[in-house]
Amino acid sequence: MRKIVCYLLLVALMGIISACRGPGIEFRNVPLNNVSDDIDIAVMTPLPETPDYICSYRIIKPDITCQYVTEYGAKFGIVGEPSNTNFGQMTMSNPEKDKILHVYSETGALEYNCPNKLFKVNPELPSDNEAIDIATNFLRGIGFLFLDIDVENVVIGGSTNGIPSHLLVKFTRTIDGFPITGPGSKFGIRIGDEGEIVRVLVWHPEFEQAGEINIIEPYTAVNSLQTKKAYPAAPPDCKSIKIEDISLGYYLSSIDTYQQYLTPAYIFRGKCYNGKGEYLQDYVSWVDAGTYP
Repeated sequence: MRKIVCYLLLVALMGIISACRGPGIEFRNVPLNNVSDDIDIAVMTPLPETPDYICSYRIIKPDITCQYVTEYGAKFGIVGEPSNTNFGQMTMSNPEKDKILHVYSETGALEYNCPNKLFKVNPELPSDNEAIDIATNFLRGIGFLFLDIDVENVVIGGSTNGIPSHLLVKFTRTIDGFPITGPGSKFGIRIGDEGEIVRVLVWHPEFEQAGEINIIEPYTAVNSLQTKKAYPAAPPDCKSIKIEDISLGYYLSSIDTYQQYLTPAYIFRGKCYNGKGEYLQDYVSWVDAGTYP
């Protein structure tokens, strides 16, 4: 039964992908940052089943105008004229400078901060379920509650003197059933004292289909990982990595730099250990999954 289900799922997926056939596209690859040679990498999970090719998507570059920024500023309770910065942003703030909105000119990503409220001492924080309701209602109010995003989890976003100062509600986005991943896949709401929104970082780029791209076999991606051709590098004290999950997704490199295409990538998740075999931190890295002419 399991084989039949897997086959039907694969057939359905390939049916979606077959609609995206088109000319070959030149893609921006996942950057390489070689892992040190003295780190042992062990794959502890079976290799996933993956299609031969998936849709390629071109990212539509937004037109960020003063009007666009002021309209979003109003949704965050900030009025006035935006100013350009040296960091590729248009910025608005209230007179007290305790509410600041940055809009990234290249991508349209939104970053809102209440710097004086992010690390309040002994705050009254909502429950996880309450935090999810607060975050989703807020996104609905600013027009960012899209159908292709889902709540990933709720975590402690920061602490003051060892006591949680705010919660972070993290969202994830999928396209054709594949997650969007990488440093540019930012979509989170931080909630502080009495349920107040204290920081927002959201980016929801628009895409258009641009043909298809062939996908390398999972074992080829594993070989790239084990031969230190993955991004990013492991932390300095890491001496061994155990990979516990491998999946296929689309990679976004940065929220502040325009990326012409989504890049197919294998996502490796696991844990880092020091030389004594003690757990250090969770590990995630990416290997370019596409084959290019």
